[in-house]
Amino acid sequence: MKTKLLLFIVLNLPLISFSQTLNCSEKESEFEKSIESKDYTKANEIWLQIKISCANFSEKNFILGTKLLNYNLQTSFKDSKINAARELIKLYDLYDKNFPNNSNGNFEKRALALIASNSVNEQEINNLLEKAFKFQQKSFSNPEALNLYFKYYFNKYKDGKSGVSFDLMMENFNEFLILLDKNSNTYPENKSEYNLVKESTTSLLSGVLSCDNLVPYVQKNFESKKENINWLTTFTNLMSENCNKNPFLETILLQLFKIKPSSIVASKLSDYYINNNENLSIKYGNDAVELESNPIEKSIFAFKIASIYVNLDTEKTNEAIKIAIKNDPKNGRYFLFLSNLYINSIPKCASTENEIKAIYVLASNTVLKAGEVESMYKNMALKLSDDYLKKANIQNSMHNKSVKIGCWINETITF
Repeated sequence: MKTKLLLFIVLNLPLISFSQTLNCSEKESEFEKSIESKDYTKANEIWLQIKISCANFSEKNFILGTKLLNYNLQTSFKDSKINAARELIKLYDLYDKNFPNNSNGNFEKRALALIASNSVNEQEINNLLEKAFKFQQKSFSNPEALNLYFKYYFNKYKDGKSGVSFDLMMENFNEFLILLDKNSNTYPENKSEYNLVKESTTSLLSGVLSCDNLVPYVQKNFESKKENINWLTTFTNLMSENCNKNPFLETILLQLFKIKPSSIVASKLSDYYINNNENLSIKYGNDAVELESNPIEKSIFAFKIASIYVNLDTEKTNEAIKIAIKNDPKNGRYFLFLSNLYINSIPKCASTENEIKAIYVLASNTVLKAGEVESMYKNMALKLSDDYLKKANIQNSMHNKSVKIGCWINETITF
């Protein structure tokens, strides 16, 4: 008799299993419909059943469950928020137990649940955020949580009792910046928030990012990190901001430019050389212009080159400012610069009275464009134009007369 009963059970196991699967499948469907229709009373009842009988059936149940329990947390009264948060944390515990390879980032989410409940247990929150950074970086994306995490890590460095050295803190900071950049690309809608976190974090470190700390660290680690683009980028930025005259800045900038040429690095090299090697400053400034594809940024780099050239080579200054204008024709500052360049070239480029008058007229026409493209310059442009035309002193008898200006200007002006 026992043998027959055992045989019956064995033969019918697939049917029993199918029945249970079907039941869990139906519960999942009911659960989803109740969440979508915002019938949270029913959803809570179904969740209790799923938790007991179908916990390992489907990861989708846990995704739906987090929506439900987050709603419960958001709508609970102040005194019961911590209990709602604990229920949500239990869900994440069960989620990780049944689906240990999930990519839901549940360490961060546990911390966010405690933050939302106004928990005073900062150490628990910090421990969860540290685990999120260490084990679940790919899903660690909440700006507030990221900001809290690095504050916590920096405080570990400051207290001097947690074994976090300056070197470890710098490595962590570099890794943290890489994560912020990745998140900015993955979640572009939050880019401004990630930028604020970066600013806040950098500001937090301002007291320890002295040359006395940075330079020895960079020198010590350069050989082992010199092929690491992210590391080089972080520390060229930090040294450019804090140690912009230190010779080792040149070393790491040149190395970064060698393995990954970019307009930003070229511009930093141009800035580094500006006071000690104008030729190299100009070279890298021109590289910045060539490498930049964004028109506005290209115009900014070109204007910097024009400003360097202005006392060295007027023709090249003209070429650079024309590139700036071409790429950003609505920037009035560039037209003001060009009109002033014309005026300053009168001694060199005008050999007759008519050529002097023509240059004043050209400067007047150019400065007026500054006011046309940017209203903030309009009054200034009108005043300068009026001054130039008074100095030109064009007589009626000269109207419709054309004068060719040679030199680097190479323009024909009609009065």
